Amino acid sequence: LSLPSHLTVRGAGPWYSELFGHNVGFDGQQSSNVQLYDYAVFGNTNVRVDSEVSSAVGNSLSNSIVQNLWTEHNKVGIWVDGPLDSLLITGVTLRNTFADGINLHQGVTNTVVEQCVIRNTGDDSLAMWAQAPQTYQNNKFQFNSASLPILANTIAIYGGSENSATDNYCADTVVGGAGLQTGTRYGSVQLSGQTTFQRNTLVRTGSPDPDNSNSRGEGSIWIYSDSGPITTGGVVFDSIDIADAYYQMVMFYQGEIS
Repeated sequence: LSLPSHLTVRGAGPWYSELFGHNVGFDGQQSSNVQLYDYAVFGNTNVRVDSEVSSAVGNSLSNSIVQNLWTEHNKVGIWVDGPLDSLLITGVTLRNTFADGINLHQGVTNTVVEQCVIRNTGDDSLAMWAQAPQTYQNNKFQFNSASLPILANTIAIYGGSENSATDNYCADTVVGGAGLQTGTRYGSVQLSGQTTFQRNTLVRTGSPDPDNSNSRGEGSIWIYSDSGPITTGGVVFDSIDIADAYYQMVMFYQGEIS
């Protein structure tokens, strides 16, 4: 369902207002001043098909708010593509996806994801994925609970400038992921400015590598220079509580990191 600008969709609460179906959800079309409140989205996705668009909320929404949604059984919970500016995602409950929980992709700026509960995703629970050519900066993951990503990380920041993850609870990674990961992966731009991880709690994070021939495992904190060096800007980890790490507490891996 396409979202024009200046539209409000308000349900009676997730227990009362529900959308059902295959690929059901709302998509922005370079839209602005959109407000989505108080409803549930239940898809019927039963296999991950990356060429298929299936998310409760998607595409480009600037100066907009997504609040008090409950979504399950889509490929992705919320996947937005820039350019977009000043989106607030708050109070979302998201479970049982075949790919990411929430992904902020390409040219996203000044966007906040907060007070969300994300569980049992098929890929990263929360991801910032900065790709060229648009500017990607000043985005925040704060006060969220993310647990049980079946593959990948609870929180990942791939490239970008002045982004942060603060005051989050991360638990129970399964395979191929960390509690907190940052670096240059999947064709992301380089990290620049300061990337900040502060006051996050990591419980039973880190995991085996999905390549069975590699026994290294992934750390609870994973800095990964994959598609480019990490030589500009700074990465700050401050006041991180780590309990019951499966492998290393902190891992620097591959490429040039300085």
